Amino acid sequence: MLGALIKKQMLESLSLLTRGSKQGKSRSTGAIVGIGILFLFVFASIAFCFAMMAFSICGPLVSAGLGWLYFALMGSLATLFGVIGSVFTTYNALYVAKDNELLLAMPIPPAYLLFSRMVGLYLVSLLFEAMVMLPACVVYWALVLPSVAGVIFSVLTLLVLPLLALAISCLLGWLLALIAPHVKHKSIVVALISVAFFVLYYMVAFRLSDLMQSLIANSEALGEQFRTALFLFYQMGMGAEGSVLGFLLFVLITGGIFAIVYAVLAFNFVKLATNKRGGPKSVYREKRTKARSQGSALLSKELSRFWGSSVYLLNSGMGSLFLIVGAVAALVKAGWISENITAFLVQLGMTDMLPLLICAVVCMVASMNIVTAPSVSLEGSSIWILQSLPVDPWKVLRAKLELHVLITALPAVVCTAVLLAVLRVSLFDAVFAVLAVCLFVLFCAAFGLVMNLLFPNLKWNSEAVAVKQGMSTMIAMFGGWGLVLLLGGGWFLVGSFLTAAGYLLLCSLLLAAASALLLWRLRRWGSRRFAEL
Repeated sequence: MLGALIKKQMLESLSLLTRGSKQGKSRSTGAIVGIGILFLFVFASIAFCFAMMAFSICGPLVSAGLGWLYFALMGSLATLFGVIGSVFTTYNALYVAKDNELLLAMPIPPAYLLFSRMVGLYLVSLLFEAMVMLPACVVYWALVLPSVAGVIFSVLTLLVLPLLALAISCLLGWLLALIAPHVKHKSIVVALISVAFFVLYYMVAFRLSDLMQSLIANSEALGEQFRTALFLFYQMGMGAEGSVLGFLLFVLITGGIFAIVYAVLAFNFVKLATNKRGGPKSVYREKRTKARSQGSALLSKELSRFWGSSVYLLNSGMGSLFLIVGAVAALVKAGWISENITAFLVQLGMTDMLPLLICAVVCMVASMNIVTAPSVSLEGSSIWILQSLPVDPWKVLRAKLELHVLITALPAVVCTAVLLAVLRVSLFDAVFAVLAVCLFVLFCAAFGLVMNLLFPNLKWNSEAVAVKQGMSTMIAMFGGWGLVLLLGGGWFLVGSFLTAAGYLLLCSLLLAAASALLLWRLRRWGSRRFAEL
């Protein structure tokens, strides 16, 4: 029974690679290979960044006789990265999965169901932590001649450490499950918590160089802190350097923490997994209901879905937050930005590229918004409701397009206008830059919706699968980035005989033509496709 549950969980986790339609049809071998290569590229890119950081601190710490501190630091960072990457996936997979009640109604011990779900979550934590610990181990082995025991224990540490991140993620998910029924707007609360995590992460990332220098200068004091307050990571570092006692203590403590968390969750799992209260009771107040057009009602439905789902909000609309933050930061640091960016472009002899650079940066961030890419998949098994309504399918699709434009266009235009003003771009160039940004947002909205109609996934147990593990979402995001790079590269081919305004006008015409073609395709083929899903 347990083996069957684990197999089900693994097939569900691999559905991104193997399945992508309502009927559960298997993908072609070429599609599976393509997605696999894309995953490897993303993994390698992130791992390379951590490898550079590991390289900067490994040598000085090992030279000071603090090799164990190197592993302790990278291990604690890996744990933090694993928790941030998996905490909301843990909440959705354990406590709000659509098939919880169905499986619990069967003669299946709740502990078995919890364990099978944790196996899948362990692999998620392992993936995130491997991005940090794998390059950390490789850098250490390349710079230091490790002992055989050190190599073995380092590899085993890579497999054991995710249990700690999983235990912390499960506890945070449990607290979220306890609090959620008593919070009226829980998706907003979850979004705010996630934003706080992101802000903390980027604050650390921007100050990484200073932090590394401070770390090396105060390594002895930091080592003492790890020996006392962070004893677990101290033993982990000792084990990774070859200490048998250190490794055994690390495994025993980590395993003990995970076992306690698992026992507590198993005891409360049925209650938490079947707690479907949506929030505190609202006080009824009589008020008039205004009649609305079909388009307005459909857009309101899309807005409710967007603001009501923390997974959808965080993974599809984060670009808008970054654009707003970028606009505020540009206003606060206007003098510094104007002086340094202008001086940099003057040094390169590319001052005429300034409006193009602003447009490219804003479009790159705006392409992180993939609101339409999972919008059809999110209808799930309830898609028949929209299909059965006396509403033209095109109006349903248009509401999804309008949501994307509404969420993305205003922050993008505001950020573009602020940057143009701070960097004193001429009004003539600024008009074409804003026009290009608006048309880029429209193109991304239409492109994402076309991709989701081509690769829908209507069979999911958690919204996270539809939003984060869909072929359409990956193609939409990387396609947007690729388009920005393609248009940016085109400047170097025609920049010798076109001004910045002229090239922005050319890009606008191309984006307008491509958007018109996609909208025409959605109006005809897309409407039929949506009705047939």
